[in-house]
Amino acid sequence: MRSGIHPDYVACNVTCGCGNTFETRATVTELKVEICSACHPFYTGKQKFVDAAGRVEKFQQRFAWKDGSVSDVLSDAEAQREEQRQTQVDQEARKRAKLADKKKAAAERRAKILEDKKVKYAELEAAKQAEEEAKAAAEAEAASAESTDADAGGEAPAAEDTASKAAAPEAATDGASTEEADTTEEKPADDAS
Repeated sequence: MRSGIHPDYVACNVTCGCGNTFETRATVTELKVEICSACHPFYTGKQKFVDAAGRVEKFQQRFAWKDGSVSDVLSDAEAQREEQRQTQVDQEARKRAKLADKKKAAAERRAKILEDKKVKYAELEAAKQAEEEAKAAAEAEAASAESTDADAGGEAPAAEDTASKAAAPEAATDGASTEEADTTEEKPADDAS
């Protein structure tokens, strides 16, 4: 063995909770134990409660063994456990019912939103169709008015109206070029005088 790294191995006095003492060897000089061979049920053949720090009394007080018989204490404990189980089952049932209500409310909201969207879509479609019908009616009126004008005035005015309609969009889109054309027309007129 290497020297200087191992603890000292000295004589040790062991004291048991039952009062028995004996000597052995250990790295400490004194030990206190709760049970020894003089009081252990395996060696003595007797059942004995070893009360380490009042554990037996605490156990008996918790289940009230001193106040009643074992069957009374056990039946009371079982009744308490059953009551706790029933409370837990009731709480879980309330949670499930609340969750089901939330799901139902959410489904109703989704159905209402969907119905509102369907109504809005139907209104938009109806408005769009009414607009198209009004436009078609206006075009039909314009066509009938043109045909009556054409019948009354001959073919020439209808051709002029068509030409003016075709020229109007070009003028609207090309406003800057028409102004330039007007200024260029004025300049030759000035040069000619």
